[in-house]
Amino acid sequence: MTATAFLNDPAYGPVDICRRIRNKRFAVIPEFLHSHVAKMYARACKRSDYREANLELYYTASAAVDQLKCGDFNLQNDDDAVKAWADVQAERITKAMNKTADIMAVSRVCVELCAFYGFDLPVDIDHPKATIDDRVSMVLRLSDARFWRRNMRKRQIRSIDQLARNLRAVHEYQQPYISNGAFKLRRQQKRRNRLLLEQLEATNQDGYTALIAELADKSVSKPEIRRAELMVRLRGFEEVADKLGHVGVFYTITCPSKYHPTSKGWKNRKYNGSTPRQAQDYLNGVWSGIRKRLKEAGVQVYGFRVAEPHSDGTPHSHMLFFMREEHRLQVNKIMRDHAMKEDGQEQGAEKYRFDVELIDKSKGGATAYISKYISKNIDGHGVGYDNYGHDAKQSAARICEWAGAWGIRQFQQIGGPSVTVWRELRRVKKEHLDDWEQRTGQKMPDVITKAREVADWADWAAYVMIMGGPMLPSAERPIKTWMTTAPQVARIDGKTESINPFRYGAFGDLVHVVKGVISHGSALLTRRYIWEVKSKYESKGVEFSDAQRSPWSSVNNCPDTNFSPSEREVIRLRALQEVSALDQEMITEGNFCPIPPPSPSWVARVRHAVADRRARNEALPEGDSVDRSVERLWAGWDTGELEDLGELWYV
Repeated sequence: MTATAFLNDPAYGPVDICRRIRNKRFAVIPEFLHSHVAKMYARACKRSDYREANLELYYTASAAVDQLKCGDFNLQNDDDAVKAWADVQAERITKAMNKTADIMAVSRVCVELCAFYGFDLPVDIDHPKATIDDRVSMVLRLSDARFWRRNMRKRQIRSIDQLARNLRAVHEYQQPYISNGAFKLRRQQKRRNRLLLEQLEATNQDGYTALIAELADKSVSKPEIRRAELMVRLRGFEEVADKLGHVGVFYTITCPSKYHPTSKGWKNRKYNGSTPRQAQDYLNGVWSGIRKRLKEAGVQVYGFRVAEPHSDGTPHSHMLFFMREEHRLQVNKIMRDHAMKEDGQEQGAEKYRFDVELIDKSKGGATAYISKYISKNIDGHGVGYDNYGHDAKQSAARICEWAGAWGIRQFQQIGGPSVTVWRELRRVKKEHLDDWEQRTGQKMPDVITKAREVADWADWAAYVMIMGGPMLPSAERPIKTWMTTAPQVARIDGKTESINPFRYGAFGDLVHVVKGVISHGSALLTRRYIWEVKSKYESKGVEFSDAQRSPWSSVNNCPDTNFSPSEREVIRLRALQEVSALDQEMITEGNFCPIPPPSPSWVARVRHAVADRRARNEALPEGDSVDRSVERLWAGWDTGELEDLGELWYV
């Protein structure tokens, strides 16, 4: 029995006539909305008559057709259709590239195609500083079917969810937080991703092998680990505040009424059609204004900001901030002014738009105030039921998919030291630190040693104080993330065969990777492994090192790409420009290794190879120079000139 079968009753109009009309209209409406729309139809019949109900159904079906269309693509199509469509679009760009070498003409095709489907360009080619390389990068991206698949899937999920919100199907009594259709698509997407991870295995240079899925389960992408880390950081901030005599204040900011499609399940006549992403942009704008005013007033706060949805999918912000007692009233006023700046006089604004509460230690402290919001937005652990009486674990699953569907950042740390540095330090055990000092012949600064120790103990409060306290600007922190360009290493039978000093991504972009942490000219390597990733079922593998794309593990899931000769020339010229700029910088500083440890720069290595050639009485050709040798060696890195680079480059 279908969701609309109960309408085949004379009470809802002449059966033979209305059934044919209804079947035609319901055919273009997503199936998960049939029950909801059928109830709307029944209410319209009781409120007026079947003619009014049919007219309302016509408008509903027309809205569904318009909203579920992206260019010439029907968003109700399945994922196989999305893949086939993406292949066609990528082939269009590829044919344009093969037809002409004029990159400007090809980029115009890309702009027109993205405009037709309403997609944002991956590169801002209209920026004043945009170069021809940016256009090349854009063309390469759009010639990849993955770009089109990713954008169409995102559009599909968001359009289906927004249609359900416009029809008032997303609220606490029916489909809370996110529509059932969007939730189903997100779950299917996650299952596809998980299946892929379970089919790939990574092997490092020590012979350790693990599935990518297993590595992902050991990172902060796992809900339990993510929740535990957030609680550690939150508790650490509270301990710091207690030590410094700061007070904690809990704030809540809600969007104006026009961003909400429903009010307790009923239609909100002020609703302007805004999506959750647009509502979150409003909240981000409010926070941006608050932050600017606080900076102008010389007031500093630190803590966490949490984005959480109402049952209709509209986000609101919870904030737990610590500050000096003398700043509390000033911060309250600034935040209230900005929260009520837009539509602050509307009915209910005083009651619902802004709330502030001073943390009462007798009720469990600051952590108790926000811990339930953290848990409720991750996995629902220890919460029981949400604000609407639904099981918290089921609600958490829907909230996480809501955030993923609309690209909303759920948790944001305000102030305090870098969590990236914290995570990098936690990678390093004491024996690894000792081994690194022995190999480099350099003792790490005390600040790195102490920070690594407290990070290993998960003592966020001690880490904050070692890093200069909760309010020190990021630029003045004693430890920073150490990033460098990634080398391209080729291995056969576990032995290094060739090295390219720069590795380029699939779209011609220079790849930068996190290698460790750095303080006062001394650096600690935290990414110790090079990983080779391949399918469990295939012998052919692709080599990666470090993590450039995946937030889950120290491996990259982007395979190397095959560039055409013209594309390689563009990449080579870009690299030569970068090398020249680096060379001038080093000459100015008077050394060739401005950022330790211990591997010198690529240019220094080339110069060293040239010096070795001279030492072997293999003089350079007449008229040649070191700079020309640098260029010549870059043009062919398989010449064997740089086999002496040393193992420290790769660990």
